Amino acid sequence: MRTDIPQKQYGMFVTADFLCRLFPRRFCYAVGMRLADAFYRSDIRARKAVRANLKRVSAFANWEWGEREVERNVRAVFRGFSKYLVDFFTFSKLTREEVGDLLEETARARLTMLQGLKRGTLLVTGHIGNWEVGGAVLAALGYPITAVAQLHGVKKLDNLFLSYRRRRGIHVVPLGLTVVRHLIEVLQRGEFVALLADRDYTTRHQPVEFFGAPACLPRGPAWLASHYRVPIVGVFLLREENDRFRFRVYPALNEGGEMSEEAIHLRIRDMLQAIILEAPTQWFMFENLWEGNPYGSGYSAG
Repeated sequence: MRTDIPQKQYGMFVTADFLCRLFPRRFCYAVGMRLADAFYRSDIRARKAVRANLKRVSAFANWEWGEREVERNVRAVFRGFSKYLVDFFTFSKLTREEVGDLLEETARARLTMLQGLKRGTLLVTGHIGNWEVGGAVLAALGYPITAVAQLHGVKKLDNLFLSYRRRRGIHVVPLGLTVVRHLIEVLQRGEFVALLADRDYTTRHQPVEFFGAPACLPRGPAWLASHYRVPIVGVFLLREENDRFRFRVYPALNEGGEMSEEAIHLRIRDMLQAIILEAPTQWFMFENLWEGNPYGSGYSAG
């Protein structure tokens, strides 16, 4: 999640929480998309960032998007994020059977196998689809999961999101100086650690080619996997056209033997590129990933 969400937008999340507890999901989707259209018009900086990101992706893929199509897709990102929020707040309404249906047998078998190794597993995902619901699904189905969270810096907003995550069985570790120690302890217990891999929240930048240009992607997941020799697995929950979800649990990126940190990092990069190309309007990145790192300092892609 973004760390720079203004205090004024706290009201949007509180409103979403309130409506989602009272009304059916379809109604909340409709209201949410109206609000999303308003933010699309008013948040000029975010709109420009999303447009720049999508243009970078489309150029890399050689998609011939005209300006009208680009703008339609930018608006779809804002609308998709409103649905993301609705799903986040309404997850507790799902029955156990509905939760179980989100995880296909192949994915479930892969996770159960990894859990049985008792070595711990790194689950890497991105700001794509619904990473929050994905973690909640795994926790609800009995897979112990710890997630690293970058706080927003707005206390009431942080408390709102943290309370929802914890109620759903997700152990949350805020990003900070002691986070690595906590994650190592979790892995040593043979549990799952979930990390977002498409945004570098640190100040130690090592750019990598991403969609054909230098960008900051976090190296923490690759470092942990290579130094502690634990499996690192891509996990994504993508939305389908009928507003159902499909869970993706990939084979371990470091399967088949030891790999260097750099090799794992590049495999994560390649996986992220592939999943974003598959669902570009579900990539909820509201900062221009190629114009510096607002979370840290000292990096410029230009």
